[in-house]
Amino acid sequence: MNGRAPKLRLRRWAGVWGPGAFVLAALVGARRQPGYSARGNHVSGLAATGTRSAVVMVPGFLALGAAQLVMEEPDPLIRRVVRLAGLGTVAAGLLRCSTVECPDPLSDPAATLADAAHSAASVATFVLWVSLPGLEARVVDDGAARRGQVVLGLTTATAFGVAGLTTALESPNRGLAQRLYLGLVFGWFIRGALRWDERVGEVARYQRGR
Repeated sequence: MNGRAPKLRLRRWAGVWGPGAFVLAALVGARRQPGYSARGNHVSGLAATGTRSAVVMVPGFLALGAAQLVMEEPDPLIRRVVRLAGLGTVAAGLLRCSTVECPDPLSDPAATLADAAHSAASVATFVLWVSLPGLEARVVDDGAARRGQVVLGLTTATAFGVAGLTTALESPNRGLAQRLYLGLVFGWFIRGALRWDERVGEVARYQRGR
């Protein structure tokens, strides 16, 4: 039992250390990469081929992906979605952009097959993340908490749309828009880890009432 305790704690708090490792890698990577703009460039640019920042950003992607693959999640459906998102995060970290600008394969003729692969893995992961607050809302038995998850889901979906639009328009604020979206997603993960005991009870009551 004592041997299992550290592993259980590692999995239970994966919603904290996974996003934390990713954010730390992004902060350190941005300082390592000359000319990088957190406002104008996506986080993925820090993992791009040939960048000085990739040495820290690629492990950041892998840490975030691993956290989702081992994360303790009481609801089976949410757990499956998080696991798929974990695989997508790992793929996005390994299928690296060709340059720090991460050319958009839908509009930029300079985009390569690597850029298209990275974009596909990232978008698939982002869509899965958008679904998480709504999936949690269905198991929450407190009305105010359920409404909070619905609002968070709508806000996250809106932020995802804005991030996609700023990317398509090559906005100078596209990096900022993406970070706003990621902040909402990471907030969901962190809140879930902090409310672990409550969520176990909510899921148990939901399953009994089905």
